[in-house]
Formats: sequence, structure tokens, C-alpha cells
Amino acid sequence: MSKGNVNKNPIPNKKQDPEAETSSVLWVGNLAENVTESMLYELFLQVGPIKCIKIPKDRSMHKGYCFIQFAHSASVPYAIKVLHGTTLFGKKLKFEPRPDCLDRVPKLISKLFTECPN
Repeated sequence: MSKGNVNKNPIPNKKQDPEAETSSVLWVGNLAENVTESMLYELFLQVGPIKCIKIPKDRSMHKGYCFIQFAHSASVPYAIKVLHGTTLFGKKLKFEPRPDCLDRVPKLISKLFTECPN
């Protein structure tokens, strides 16, 4: 078997329930200007495996919030509990589970799911 035919993901691609997909997303707000995707990855990896991080930007600056998509929906409430009170660069992070922020940013959420690798 050639290396080109190796499946990197042993789990077959399945269409997931959209509600299960959205319940694994955490909105994180009040981000300082100098917070990077790498910093967020290192912080949130402590509470569960991460599928994707999306930081909406306005030109070159991010907008002060991001979306973390975990591999498992159980990671969302766990992250909120464990990281409650966390500050980065002097700013206390705010957390909100995905279903509660659907009405605020539907275009960004739909874009998140089209840009995240499966």
C-alpha cells in the first residue's frame, strides 16, 4: 500500500447531527488584541480535544472573540467550569455555549463549519 492511500483519520466520515455539531462549539469573548490562535489552542486543549478554532478578523485585527469547536460536546460545559475566571493579558475571558449565541452571529457560525476540517 502506498503512503498516498493511508487514511489519516481511521474513523469513517459520517454526516453528524447538526445539533451535535453546534453543541460542541464554545464562544469565547473579551479577548485581548495580542491573543493568538496558538495561545487559545494551548489553553483550551487542557479541557478537551479541539477540532477547530475560528477567530473572526476585521482587516488585520481580530474582533475580540472566537469560536472553539471541540471534538466532544461534553468539553463545552467542562471548559466553562474549569476556565471560569481565567484572564489573558489582564482581560477576563467570557464564555457562552454555542446554542445561546446562534442568533448573534449566524453567518460566522456557518462559515466556521465550512472552514473546519472534518
